[in-house]
Amino acid sequence: MASKTGDCNIVNQFFRELITTLCFLGCVLVTSQAYSQQVITGELKPLPDPVKLSLDEYAEMSAHIERGFDEDRSISFSVDLPKTWAEEPFISLKNYTKGGLLYGDLGRFDGPSVGELRPIFRVRGLEISREISAENWLMTHLLSNGYTPWSLDIKSDNEFEAMYVVYVQNTQQSFVVRAKGKIVGPRIILAEHILPMDLWSDQQDIQTFALKSVEINGTGSEYIEPHEVYAYLNAISFELPSSWTIHKIEDNHENMLFLDIANARPGEPVRGNIGFSMMSPFSIKDPKDKKKYSVVPNEIMERARGVYAIENLEQGEFIERPDLGLDNEKYIRHVTEVYELVPVKTEYETHITPEATHEFWITALTTPGKVFFLTLYTPLRKDDLYTWAINVETYKNIIKNLNFSPPPQLDLSDIKKEPEDDAPAPETDKVLLD
Repeated sequence: MASKTGDCNIVNQFFRELITTLCFLGCVLVTSQAYSQQVITGELKPLPDPVKLSLDEYAEMSAHIERGFDEDRSISFSVDLPKTWAEEPFISLKNYTKGGLLYGDLGRFDGPSVGELRPIFRVRGLEISREISAENWLMTHLLSNGYTPWSLDIKSDNEFEAMYVVYVQNTQQSFVVRAKGKIVGPRIILAEHILPMDLWSDQQDIQTFALKSVEINGTGSEYIEPHEVYAYLNAISFELPSSWTIHKIEDNHENMLFLDIANARPGEPVRGNIGFSMMSPFSIKDPKDKKKYSVVPNEIMERARGVYAIENLEQGEFIERPDLGLDNEKYIRHVTEVYELVPVKTEYETHITPEATHEFWITALTTPGKVFFLTLYTPLRKDDLYTWAINVETYKNIIKNLNFSPPPQLDLSDIKKEPEDDAPAPETDKVLLD
């Protein structure tokens, strides 16, 4: 019977060989958030601070308002608004309940009119049907309505503060909107201070203090849509949105598992694809099996390329190496890279530079006893931001919430992380798919 030290040496050797094959490096490039904002919105400005009014002066002129709802006790909000503002009666607001949750208008307050202009503060509950981050929900909301982004401050995956400009065509008026949003279950609670552009210079401090005072309180499910747990024996498990389907399972290897996961319910067109590969130098089926198995990393790479090769696409420009916020204690090594995919040129098109049509995400993870290799095939973010955001969110959630059990014959205390600076320096920015 092999010793614990012998087992650990085999695992470490396996990891080193695999990492070398994948050119598994640790340098950090532009972050996903910064890149997506720059591609979609251009350069944004910081949220403005008060210019003339002090906090004490605003506290003196304002009143603290708290509102909850008999129709839905899972949500409430509070805000400090000037005492001269008037509240719209709740009975006159347009809202509805669905599944015991309140949607639509949750509150509206009107400021004093200046001529024909009047500032407004409102809170709404808006439905969300698919898993998406607060940042990407906001971006799709702004672009689909033709609003102009001004500032953006991402508080967390579920919360943001932002400023944007709204132009109303029929009145030919522009409004500066400062907003806070928070995802609570299958809805986003959106608080907005809407200020006519002509009142901006005089009332911008009121807008700033009002939005800074907003508190959105709510309880809801952890996810936006229902999730189901997928588990393979005792080897791995993860949660998957009900709108996604595992199309194909290949488990004819004793030490490998391959899954094809599609953004589509049965019978629907596929709008994104996640490839999931797991491999180990040990059996993932029989914990009593002490045999050591071989793995061919090149086979994994060919499977990854096959996802887009079948669509007559090939690797294009390297985009980024995003930080997925993974637990460094959970993984020995982890890296994610993103590439453009472009149509394959024919022999008659050598002079043409093809336009990218899709993105390809690729993530490699090493753990004691297992290696995971995940890919995402998705439309470009600049072409279909909503679908891209849904695909990326599910991809990230699978990786972040992946559960796995180590082979019982390993003493994990003997397995040491390899120093990051042991990795060779990259020859180019593109490493995983080269």
